[in-house]
Amino acid sequence: MSTVNRESKDEQFLHRLEQLVKDHLEEEDFGVNELAGAAGYSRSQLHRKIKSLLGHSASVFIRRIRLKEALEMLKHDEATTSEIAYRVGFHSPSYFHRCFHRYYGMTPGEFKESYTRDPHLELPGEQTLSLKKNTST
Repeated sequence: MSTVNRESKDEQFLHRLEQLVKDHLEEEDFGVNELAGAAGYSRSQLHRKIKSLLGHSASVFIRRIRLKEALEMLKHDEATTSEIAYRVGFHSPSYFHRCFHRYYGMTPGEFKESYTRDPHLELPGEQTLSLKKNTST
């Protein structure tokens, strides 16, 4: 029973962090230090907590939220990929394209084309907030 409550608290914590990132989405300088301050943690505390829950760093956590938001914008054809890159806080469209390709396995343009043909297209990584599985059970 306490495991269920603990998972719920962890999920609430991650959703709170996700919302903080979304609130500052267009701010390319909103990074780990700013997220930690907004959440009331030190940078190292935040990093350790995210690493233990998700298995990756706080900066990867922020980047994945930005990429997830970009994916939604691409699905709704809200703007060009370069405009979307800036809207989700990337400092350059080329870096955005590189990160998007590395995470989703295709460029933003390729995704737009594929999604136009198949709106049910699902990509790996669309679930940003997946708690790391506890292997000790």
